[in-house]
Amino acid sequence: MSFGKIEKFIISNELIKPHMTIILGLSGGPDSVYLLHFLRWLQKKISFNLVAAHLDHEWRKSSKEDALFCETLCKNLNIPLESSTISQLNISFKKSGSKEDIARQCRRFFFEEIRKKYDANAIALAHNQDDQLETFFIRLMRGATVTGLACMRIKQGYYIRPLLSVSKKEILAYLARKKFEYVIDPTNINTAFLRNRIRLELLPLLQKVDQRAETNMLKTINAMQETDDFLKKLALTTLEEICTEKEGKKYLTIKQFLSNDPFLQRRVLLEWLYQNHVSFTISTALIDEIIRFLNNKKSTTHQFDNWQIKKHKGLAHIL
Repeated sequence: MSFGKIEKFIISNELIKPHMTIILGLSGGPDSVYLLHFLRWLQKKISFNLVAAHLDHEWRKSSKEDALFCETLCKNLNIPLESSTISQLNISFKKSGSKEDIARQCRRFFFEEIRKKYDANAIALAHNQDDQLETFFIRLMRGATVTGLACMRIKQGYYIRPLLSVSKKEILAYLARKKFEYVIDPTNINTAFLRNRIRLELLPLLQKVDQRAETNMLKTINAMQETDDFLKKLALTTLEEICTEKEGKKYLTIKQFLSNDPFLQRRVLLEWLYQNHVSFTISTALIDEIIRFLNNKKSTTHQFDNWQIKKHKGLAHIL
């Protein structure tokens, strides 16, 4: 895909506008290097500020070389770079999940700190079409709901993904043609990681079975996103109908909530938690746990890590 087509994609989705400040997550790998060169090119078309951000996960000895590569690249392109290591981050929240999940949480924390420092409008991530397919299968295997199978969005909060319509093959072809250097993470070929097994074994097999497999799966993801958007609107409408607001907090009318279809109950709960700014990891187990509590007429309080739900006179609220 040409830079011109990606530019049209960005403009049509309103990802970057003149005078914005954009933070770019730069690992030094081919995807983020490609995005860096594209955004540098785009600056000549749309005047905006660009700051690169690199986090050293300290997983391997060569990670210091990756950081040095990013520093040299940004210096040559005259782009400001913010860099740090995981051990230098002042993280107060509890990290959980797999090694990959923890690394993702740390990156998000780091990027958010840099965004605040520069009062940036967006954080650009270099996820591409292939990453989207890998994410779909990871979530499918973990029993994800519609929201999970909707995968990564073009725009989600402060995060933007300008390369979701670009394939890995196109990225590597461009870098080879321009003779642009990048670093290779040796763990990308380690099949101990589920994402790598999907990339190296499952996706090539599916493509061999049917050459239309990847194209059709991307259509499925788009359909999931449309379905998820509709369900979100329905859940928000239902939430407004069954909630009572007191002192800026939304109190759930339990009887009305439980009268809804179980599927809608789960979606409404998600929106209720979001609106109460609760810190939680989305899971079917958590939502089902809350529904069991709301169904239990004897129990009045349910404690979670650093928050709780209380029931009183037919209403539920979060503390």
